[in-house]
Amino acid sequence: MLDRRSEPRLLEKNSVAVTIISSPETPQLEKETFFCSTADVSVGGVRLQSAIVPPVGARLRLLVALASPARSFVHAGRVAWRGRRGADGRVPLGIQFSETADKVLREWRGVVERKLQGAP
Repeated sequence: MLDRRSEPRLLEKNSVAVTIISSPETPQLEKETFFCSTADVSVGGVRLQSAIVPPVGARLRLLVALASPARSFVHAGRVAWRGRRGADGRVPLGIQFSETADKVLREWRGVVERKLQGAP
């Protein structure tokens, strides 16, 4: 798969609670919450590994619980792309942050950039 992300990625597994806010293609999924994990994180989004597969364009609310430092962030974003289902039954989902509060994005950026530089 071609990597089109504009920011560097940090390969990292974190727990995520996802709520589907809007999914015009599959309205039956709206307001559903499911749990999955990140495969990687960047300043502008995350790649999830999920058994639940909202369509491209769906708007999501994500509660990302970082393992280190032990912090949680609430992001709003949209599904930018979906990959193929793996042998484990999960599908990679590219999530682009789109409506996250500025203060939260600044804090997230600081944590991710420090980790990319090698800080815990």
